[in-house]
Order: sequence, then structure tokens, then C-alpha cells
Amino acid sequence: MNGVAAQAVAVQAIQEALAVPASTRFPPKQMRPREFVVVSRIGGGADDWALKTPRFLIECYGLSESDAERLADRVWETWSALRAPAPISSGYADNNLTRYDNPDTEHVRFQFTGGLRLRR
Repeated sequence: MNGVAAQAVAVQAIQEALAVPASTRFPPKQMRPREFVVVSRIGGGADDWALKTPRFLIECYGLSESDAERLADRVWETWSALRAPAPISSGYADNNLTRYDNPDTEHVRFQFTGGLRLRR
């Protein structure tokens, strides 16, 4: 895991597993797709000499409430089952998937928190 940013690993895993645009930043208005995911590191560290355990906020956006919720369900299920790509050992999602309105956008947001176990 030397030199690899945990956020980059998380974004890559979502994009590869779901073919959904994902980033660590909210896209500018002129570049926003119909649905997308924003991943932000919110904590975590090293459990031991072999594993790093970063925690994330995973925000899922869609143009309608039902689109955003369906995307969030897909991302939550995928995140919970992550076992690859390297260096991911496993992913886990907290049982807190919820709608959380974002006043700065026409998109609807659902979000949850979770973590990854990364081989060091």
C-alpha cells in the first residue's frame, strides 16, 4: 500500500464494480452526469502491521429520489462485498444508508459510511 491513496483505491473500486462515475470531489455543474458517487475519507488508520483501515463517507447522487436511492443501494451492496482490486482485502458498510438533501444541487443525495481493509 506504499504511496497509494486510500481514496483513489475506493474510487477505482466503485468505478470498476459498477461502471458509475466516482470521484473525491463534487463535479462542476456543466460536467455532472445523471448519477455519480463522491467518496471522502473521514478517518481510520492502521489496525496492525498488515492492514490499514480507512473510513469513508460515500455519497450517491441521482436526478430523482428513486434514482438516487437505487444507486445508493447498489453502491452499498457492492461496497459491503468488496474483495478487490488489490490492495483491498475487504469492504464493510455501516447500516446507515439515508437520504441527506444537498441544498446546492438539483441532484438528490443518499449516503452511508463504511470502511476498507487494505493490505499494506
